[in-house]
Amino acid sequence: MRLLAVLLILLGGFVYGAFYVNKQLAAQTAAMVTRVEEIKSAARQQDWSGAAQQITGITRDWRRQQGWWTLLMNHQEIEAVDFALARTQAAVESKDYYNCSIEAEELKAILQHIPEKEAFALRNIL
Repeated sequence: MRLLAVLLILLGGFVYGAFYVNKQLAAQTAAMVTRVEEIKSAARQQDWSGAAQQITGITRDWRRQQGWWTLLMNHQEIEAVDFALARTQAAVESKDYYNCSIEAEELKAILQHIPEKEAFALRNIL
């Protein structure tokens, strides 16, 4: 009986942890997506210094979060974010609205895909 109680507590802790991590991942991703939208908006208005500030901020946030995301995600997903972020930064630096818009949209799509892919759901387990 005691073994069953311990197993249920461990299982409950695991499930709670999975949902907590998913919530945190979704919140951090949403914040980064908001910044990507701000980059697109600044580029649309030809405010390249504002776009540069946003890309610097999102890069700083990504570097800070990347440490624990590495434990949770596939290395290819992390590299995809790194590459999309670098391409978006290059587009902002070149002050090219069309490339900036395309690269920012790709970065946004990659970021939005992460919580869905890492969700604690049956389709991701099986």
